[in-house]
Amino acid sequence: RKSGITFAPEAGTQRLRDIINKGLSDAELLRGVKTAFDQGWRQVKLYFMVGLPGETDEDIVGIVDTVKWLQAECGSKGRMHLAISCTISNFTPKPHTPFQWHSVSSEEFQRKHQVILSKFQEERLQQVKYNITPMQ
Repeated sequence: RKSGITFAPEAGTQRLRDIINKGLSDAELLRGVKTAFDQGWRQVKLYFMVGLPGETDEDIVGIVDTVKWLQAECGSKGRMHLAISCTISNFTPKPHTPFQWHSVSSEEFQRKHQVILSKFQEERLQQVKYNITPMQ
């Protein structure tokens, strides 16, 4: 029995991953998750961020869409389905990086959190847990 394996796509859409220069395509993410599932991992952890530079509500909703897509693409093995645990953190700019001056207000983070919470509740995905990091 294998425990979980972690992937950090950071953003919910390919467009936003390209903006932040993540260097991870949808196809690569799917290949990694699908390979892990085929090799016996039944739980995958995914790390995302909200408040990234250039982010739109479509990118935020894309987090839930990505989770749903990955589960659908992996299918199931008998009665075993891919369980996904998502951690969604708030973007914090770091010094000496291209985004060091990017800031997001607390109100905007709260609004973004509500957008993603609503989408997760609307989708009612099976075997998906999500944790949204609160504002500090």
